[in-house]
Amino acid sequence: MKKLILAHWFAVVTLVFLVLGIISSQTANSERPAPARFSVHAAAAGGSMTQFRASLERTQYRGWNVFRLSNGLVSLLIAPEIGGRAIQLKLGDADLFFVNSDLAGKVLPEEQNNPRSGWANYGGDKVWPAPQGGGADNEWPGPPDYTLDGSRFSAEVVANNSGEVAVQVSSPRDPRTGIQFVRTFHVYANTTRIKVEQSMRNISRRQVRWGIWHVTQHDAADATDPMKPNPRLYMYVPLNSASMHPLGYYVMVGDVRHPSLQLIEGGRMLRVQYQYRVGKIGADAAGGWIAVVNGQKETCFLENYTYHRGAEYPDNASVECWISGPRGTAPRPADVVSPEEARSAPLLMESETLSPFATLEPGD
Repeated sequence: MKKLILAHWFAVVTLVFLVLGIISSQTANSERPAPARFSVHAAAAGGSMTQFRASLERTQYRGWNVFRLSNGLVSLLIAPEIGGRAIQLKLGDADLFFVNSDLAGKVLPEEQNNPRSGWANYGGDKVWPAPQGGGADNEWPGPPDYTLDGSRFSAEVVANNSGEVAVQVSSPRDPRTGIQFVRTFHVYANTTRIKVEQSMRNISRRQVRWGIWHVTQHDAADATDPMKPNPRLYMYVPLNSASMHPLGYYVMVGDVRHPSLQLIEGGRMLRVQYQYRVGKIGADAAGGWIAVVNGQKETCFLENYTYHRGAEYPDNASVECWISGPRGTAPRPADVVSPEEARSAPLLMESETLSPFATLEPGD
């Protein structure tokens, strides 16, 4: 039996940890990219962090039942009852993920989370099958997809000691795609690094072919006014020098001259500055890392992944970025957003990584 597993490392650091070389506070205001050496553990400058032991508890977060995996530096909140997602990641007291306030504490049934009634986008960090589309059996029509995105996942504690805590969540078996997702979240002592393993099993009686699509929704609201976009939220993508795309990336949704997009470092790096205008890009990025920098909160969310050179990827992309906003409007980096707009196009930006396609026989 074989299984496709996509493993990620998250490192979340404050920008004052300059001694690590992870990213400097200049990055949000200049054309210097995030350095590519991200295999370090985050630590305060000097001194030991042996007191930051891993711990796990069952608690509540904004009305949802969650597992809280923490170590005194970071806290990861896992909500099995709303699609097995990590609903929030906290660095100290700073919240990094987008959470939909209109749905806080709600666990909607399928009758309220489907293509007719609309998508219940709770927020947080989740996993989907790729590619997306609605016209063929080999395309995922969601979201909404109640089974894989909104239903109750089973949950199991698989590690609980002072060095490591881990929770595994498993989706229901989905007859439409023929797959089941299993996600395992690991938090370790003395580091801000978090490991997320995501596997996909063919539970059907037919051959299936999908990629694993990992989606993280970042809070893009201004720190002082939740109805304004954050003008200092950036995503950095090191581009592939041997890319199949002429610019190293391509625009999937929105204006091809989207004002959020900038090539820097001689075209070797794509910088996306959040502006409240819809857009999406894809890139066959081979660097193995992406970074989301919040200049207002002075945090950097860093994701490491493995790039499989020569493999076929959904959308011809190993990395994607979704910019939430209204369609067909002029750039609005600092405007006040109306409540109606915020409901239809919440203030969020998605960092997304994809695995290559995997062809799975029944049971694989």
